[in-house]
Amino acid sequence: MEIQETLDVKPHNSYTQATFQYGGQTGLAEDGAITNYIAGRPFSDERIFAATPEDAGFMIAWNHIYRWQYMGYKASAIPIVYVVPGEGGSRNAVIDAAMFGGGHVERSLNNIYHRVYLSHIATLGHQDHAIDVRDSKKYYYKDWMEFTEPFDMRGMAFVMERFRDPRELDQVNSYLPTERRIRRLSAKERADGFAGGEFTMDDFEGFSGRPLDYEWKYLGQKDLIYVLDSKHEHSRFYGPLSDISSDQWQLRKMFAIESVPLYTGHTYGKKLMFYDAQTFNIAMVVVFDREDQLLKIFSYAYDSPGGDPSGDASNTVNTWRASVGHNFQTERGTVTWGLDTENPTMKASQVRRMFSVSNLTGGR
Repeated sequence: MEIQETLDVKPHNSYTQATFQYGGQTGLAEDGAITNYIAGRPFSDERIFAATPEDAGFMIAWNHIYRWQYMGYKASAIPIVYVVPGEGGSRNAVIDAAMFGGGHVERSLNNIYHRVYLSHIATLGHQDHAIDVRDSKKYYYKDWMEFTEPFDMRGMAFVMERFRDPRELDQVNSYLPTERRIRRLSAKERADGFAGGEFTMDDFEGFSGRPLDYEWKYLGQKDLIYVLDSKHEHSRFYGPLSDISSDQWQLRKMFAIESVPLYTGHTYGKKLMFYDAQTFNIAMVVVFDREDQLLKIFSYAYDSPGGDPSGDASNTVNTWRASVGHNFQTERGTVTWGLDTENPTMKASQVRRMFSVSNLTGGR
């Protein structure tokens, strides 16, 4: 494995300034909900180390939710590949260019994805840290996802809306071409395997759910290697199932957290999650089932553009590049990576046009 030096990854100066200006006023309610958050990093290391293990776990989870992400990110294509032991299967040129180890491809999907942050944006201090759209008063971010392959899923699209109020349930609307109607998904469906793979909706990038849906406990610090600064334009994988990143790795200090879902119908018993202590990316997640047996391991890869913290904010975001999930009970893997991922500057007119639920039936 190629190990590079440990980088000092700095966010944009606007995020650092917002942390200095507002970080001291951010707090936790009795149920773990974040309070008085404006922008920047919510909780300092000093506050984390001084808190109870339960409160410290919530603080680290909120630091991940509100890590430096500028205005969001998009990928022109995200292949999702289901792989089992063996060789061959339903491979194509895109898969062969990325997955050059073993594994039999059961099925592959492809979607386009775009997330936009509407509020708590450090660079927009001159307008209350929010994009000038009506929804920014209600929502933290919106996700758009649309499947382009395979044929039977083409045109299926989702808009997920995350509220600013941490106690509000996510609003997820999907458009199903076969039914020609929009359907609202239940919050409990976030615990189901997404599109038949190993990831649930909360597993992307380690944790993309609501902190109040879980119990949290800080376990301590640990050094771990992961791909923080990918050297490839597009991710590559090797190994028996082509589910190990073939890239350069860094040794990084992590916060180790135990997460237990409150939803009793969840297939997971608990997760051990490892958060980068500087960027608050999640490097790895170890999942146990309800019988406390090892179920899955998720690993994640990122790219560090290394932009000037005082320059273009879009060039300072540590951006997601790939996610790998391996189920140790079924020996099945899910490998997904982003093509042409970027962190665009978004105008209010673009947000209004692209992230509307009514746009699900009419295309973008």
